[in-house]
Amino acid sequence: MNFRLIPATLLLLSVGMHQAANTNSSEVEAIPSSTAELIDLFGNVSGDDAEFAYRINFEFRKNAPKERLPQLQRALRDWVDRSSGITLTFTLDCWNRLRVETDSELSTENVHMLIGLLTDPRYTTKTARRWVSENKKYWPCRASYTVDSPETILAMVDEHHLDLLLTKASTPDAALRADIVRILGIRSVNEKTKTTAELQTLVRKHYQDPVADVREAVAYSLAMVRHFPAAELNKIFVAMLSDPSHAVRMNAIRSARRHPAIFSAQNASQMLTLSPQLTGSEQSELRYTLEVLTATKSRPICDALIKTGLAMQTNANDDTADRLIPVFAKAAQFATQNRVDQVAAQFCLEAQSDDSARQINALHAILTSGPRFSAKHQNQAAKHSLQIMQSRRNQGTPLATLAGSTAASLIKQVNPKEQAKFVAELTRMLQQSGTTRAALRVLAKIGSSAGTSAPTIKSLTQHKQDDVRLDATAALWTIAKDTETCLPILLNGLKSESTQARNTASDTLIATGGELTRFKPQVTELLNDAETTLPMLRILERIGVDAKPLTGAIEPLTKVDSQKTKYYATRALKAISG
Repeated sequence: MNFRLIPATLLLLSVGMHQAANTNSSEVEAIPSSTAELIDLFGNVSGDDAEFAYRINFEFRKNAPKERLPQLQRALRDWVDRSSGITLTFTLDCWNRLRVETDSELSTENVHMLIGLLTDPRYTTKTARRWVSENKKYWPCRASYTVDSPETILAMVDEHHLDLLLTKASTPDAALRADIVRILGIRSVNEKTKTTAELQTLVRKHYQDPVADVREAVAYSLAMVRHFPAAELNKIFVAMLSDPSHAVRMNAIRSARRHPAIFSAQNASQMLTLSPQLTGSEQSELRYTLEVLTATKSRPICDALIKTGLAMQTNANDDTADRLIPVFAKAAQFATQNRVDQVAAQFCLEAQSDDSARQINALHAILTSGPRFSAKHQNQAAKHSLQIMQSRRNQGTPLATLAGSTAASLIKQVNPKEQAKFVAELTRMLQQSGTTRAALRVLAKIGSSAGTSAPTIKSLTQHKQDDVRLDATAALWTIAKDTETCLPILLNGLKSESTQARNTASDTLIATGGELTRFKPQVTELLNDAETTLPMLRILERIGVDAKPLTGAIEPLTKVDSQKTKYYATRALKAISG
C-alpha cells in the first residue's frame, strides 16, 4: 500500500486502511512528506504499532515544517493520547522536535499533558533508542535532540509554567512527587533562581518522605542544589546516610561529591561504616566519593577515615578491606603523623598476605602514601617489597614488577646508611637466578645513589641474553653515565630480536641526549639500515636540538622514495632545529 497515492480525505475517512496499516506495517512503502499528509497520517496511525510509529518518526525528522502549525501540534497531541509503551517515546520525540524546530514554548495544555504522562501506566521506561538497537534500525537524529521522556521535556519548561509543576509536588501520588523533585533537580543545573529556591523547599519538605522513591529522588537532586545553608544541608545528608533504603544512601553518597566542603569527619566516618553492607559496585561508588573527600586535604576528615577504617578492618570482609585500601592511602597523604604510622603498619601487614590481590593493593597504597611514612615504616615496607620481588612464585609477574617499583621509591627516601644496605642486597640479587633483571630495574630507579653496584652491573653488560644485557646497560647509564661502555651496546641493541630489548635501548638512547653525537659513524650506519632507520629517526626527534651535529646524516633521508622515511626525517630535522 502506498500512502502517497491516497488522498488526504480518504485517509481521514478510512478506518479500514488504518486497520490494514496496523496489521502489516511492512507493506507501507513510503511515508507522506507533505505537512498535510503528515497531519492526516498522524490522525490515523495506531497507538501501539511500534514499527509504523518509528517510520513516521523517521519521515517526520526529514520533513517537519519550520513554521509553527497548530493543526500539526493538535495531531501530534492526539497521537500522544492514543500512544502506549514504546510508540509513546516516538510520539514524544516527534512532538518535542516540532517545538524545538519552531522555537515555540510549551503551552499550558502541553505541560498538563506531560504531567499526566508521568502517571500514565501506558508509558514505559524502555527508550526508543534501545528499541531501535534491538530491531537493528537506524535512529535518524542527533543525540542532543533525542528526547523520549516527559521528564526530560518538562525539565526545559519555561519559568511561567513552573507553578504547574510545583502544584503537583504535594500530590498523594508518590511516584509523581518523586518525578517532580527529579525534574526540579535537572532544571536547577542551569541555576535558575526560582527553580533553585523551590528545589530547596522540596528538599526540606520531602527528605523524610514516608515513601522511599521520593527520598531517593531528593537524594539524587541534592547534588544539584545550590546556595543551600551548609548546616542545614549537613543535617539532611546525615539523615539520608542513615536511611533504610540502599538507593537513598547511594544517591546521597554520590551527591556528597558535589558538596565536599560541608562534610565533617563524622559524616565521612558514617559513610565508611556503610561499606560492609554494600554490593561491589556500590562500594566502588563509596570509595570514589571518599577519595574526593580526601582531596579536600582536610586533616580531621583524613584522620577520621583512617581511625574508622582500622577499627573496621578486623570485622570487614576481605573484599571490603581491599576496596578501601586506596582510600586510606590517599587519606594518609594529609593525616596526622600518628594516623599515618598506624595505616603504614596495616599496609605492611597486608603486603605479607598470601593473597596476591591484597598484596597488589597494599603495594599501590605504599607507593601513594610512602613519602609520609616514618623512617621505621619506610624501612619495613621496603624490606617487604624486596621479599615479594624475590619470592619464587612472584618472579617475573606484574606483582614482582610493582614490588620492585615500590622498593625503589622507598629506598630513595631512607637514610644513607639504610640505603647502602638495600643497595648491597640488590647487588647480591643480581647474581641470583630469577631476580637479575628485577634487581637491575630497581637499581636503575635508585640512580646515582646505587653507585657501589656499578662494577657488578658493568659485568652484566656482556651477558649473552639481549634482555639482561640491555637492562644492565640502561642501569649502568642511569647510575654511572658510562658513555664509552653504554652507547655502543645501546646502539647495537636497536637490532635485537627482542622487542623489549629494542625498547629499552631506544628509551635509554633518548636519555643519553647529546652524548649520542659522539658516535656519528654508528648512528649514520643505523640511519641507512632499513631495519633501524625509523627507530633511529624517532630517537633523534626526541633528543631534539642536542642532536644538531647529526643533521647532515639525516638530510639525505628527506629525498628518498619512501614517504614514511621522508616524513620521519622531516620531523626529526624540525625538532633538531628547535
